[in-house]
Amino acid sequence: DALPSLLHEREFQLGTLNKVFASQWLNHRQVVCGTKCNTLFVVDVLTGQINRIPILKDRQPTILNQQGCGIHAIELNPSRTLLATGGENPNSLAIYRLPTLDPVCVGRSEE
Repeated sequence: DALPSLLHEREFQLGTLNKVFASQWLNHRQVVCGTKCNTLFVVDVLTGQINRIPILKDRQPTILNQQGCGIHAIELNPSRTLLATGGENPNSLAIYRLPTLDPVCVGRSEE
C-alpha cells in the first residue's frame, strides 16, 4: 500500500501544443512526447521544462492531405540507444540517437 502514496499527479502546461498521442520514458526524469500537431518534445518531469525536437523531413514533399496526422508512435530499441518515430511526412520513419536526440536518418514507405 506504500506505492500509491509515493506517486503524485502533476499537470504540465503545453501552451500551443495539441494533444499528446504517444510518449516514452527516456530516463527517470525525462519523457519524450509526440503530439496531434506533429510536434516532438522532451519534458523534464521534475522541472517542467519542455524542449522541442526538430521533426526530420524526407526528400519527398509532404502530400497536402496527409499533413496534420500527428505522431502516433515512439519506440526505443532494447539497448536504449535509438528512438524511432514519425517524420514530417506521415509515411516517414525518423531515427534519433539517444541520449542526445541527434538525428540519424529518415526513411519513407510508399504504400
